[in-house]
Amino acid sequence: MAGTGSSNLQGDFKEAYASKIENLIPQCATIQQEVPFVPKAQRTGNLYHLPVIVTSSQGYKYGLVSSGALTLNNAVSMNTQDAQIQGVQLCLQNTISFEAVAKSQQNSFETATKLVIDDSAESMRKRLELMFLYGQSTNGLGVITQNSDSNVSATVTRITVNEGQWSAGIWSGLENAQFNFYYSTSTLVSSGADAIFTLTAVDPDSRYLTFTGTATGITALEAAVTGQTTVRPYFLGAYGVEAVGLEAILTNTGTLFNISAATYSLWRGNYITITGALNYGRIQQAVAKCTVRGLDEDVTVLVNPMTYIDVSNQITALRRFTNAEDNKKGSMGAGGELSFYGPNAAMVKVRPHLFVKQGDCFIVPMKRLLRVGALDMSFSLLGNQSEQDFLYPIPGTSAYFFYLYSLQAIILMTPARAAFMNGFLPTTN
Repeated sequence: MAGTGSSNLQGDFKEAYASKIENLIPQCATIQQEVPFVPKAQRTGNLYHLPVIVTSSQGYKYGLVSSGALTLNNAVSMNTQDAQIQGVQLCLQNTISFEAVAKSQQNSFETATKLVIDDSAESMRKRLELMFLYGQSTNGLGVITQNSDSNVSATVTRITVNEGQWSAGIWSGLENAQFNFYYSTSTLVSSGADAIFTLTAVDPDSRYLTFTGTATGITALEAAVTGQTTVRPYFLGAYGVEAVGLEAILTNTGTLFNISAATYSLWRGNYITITGALNYGRIQQAVAKCTVRGLDEDVTVLVNPMTYIDVSNQITALRRFTNAEDNKKGSMGAGGELSFYGPNAAMVKVRPHLFVKQGDCFIVPMKRLLRVGALDMSFSLLGNQSEQDFLYPIPGTSAYFFYLYSLQAIILMTPARAAFMNGFLPTTN
């Protein structure tokens, strides 16, 4: 006779809960933490205008003392251009049942409402951070040029992200998110409902991503990847709509924010492609390129944690440390930051960022970044009277719904003083 298991007696057992629910989603919003949102008086739902000096005054006349009174050349005044930035809308809708709210109030751990709210906020912070880094990137969230045992079924495929384009932090926790794929020609893979793919599994060790879709869509995606056609994933509906991120800003050679980088060299960032591993010397060389184009302040270097280990190991071996490290702002990598002096005698701070790809490196004077738009992330919208007044009953159901909304974008005011490096690979895996 089979014994009676606890599964048969659930009604007779009192459930025990941990005192805190662990959040497994990576928390990393460096740009949002360090880059200020414009003051309320400057927030707008339309264009934000930023005057930018792109050339200096040049109306000079040279002359010897013996030349006497000089006939001056015509004035050549400094040139300012009007950078125009418009915020981008990002809206998350979520629901929570009456039952969950009622039951949670009897438990000692976080209420269901708070749990859902906190998760929604963390989810949007991640979307915003990714947009500020890789918004409108030609590489999307990671270039895919190969399959690995691709065909799981008619509606399921598994693909591999290139090593240099991979970041476990980007993909961790994105299961159930929906994506579009684009060819390098900016053409959508498949169309309509067939162009929508849902991420169902992430293998961080092998860089595998498993997607479901329609049979037509999966066939088209597998054909593209198997044929060694470079394809790039973007969040559903984000392509060409999301705000421009740092990669796109620093690799731009055309017109961006109403200013031409082809006409005005100071509006063009420093884009550097290297091979091998990133190291101290290459960071210093990149900072030097920024320095000769005007950089005269501290810069932050954002790299993938795997790349950070490479740089940390090399700097440790060189033992080139300053008082900054003695103050535990980066001593032997402690505190998540390495600091050393750059060619401009200012501080270079190397920091790991969970969402930076393994083959990418951003060198940015953080004080030259600005978040613009009408609204930072907020639940309080649509005429709500208070911060708590954001839950709306869903007619005909026993559930609430709520919105989380943001209207913003990012701008780097001095692209010539910043750099983007890619093409390298970490030695640590």
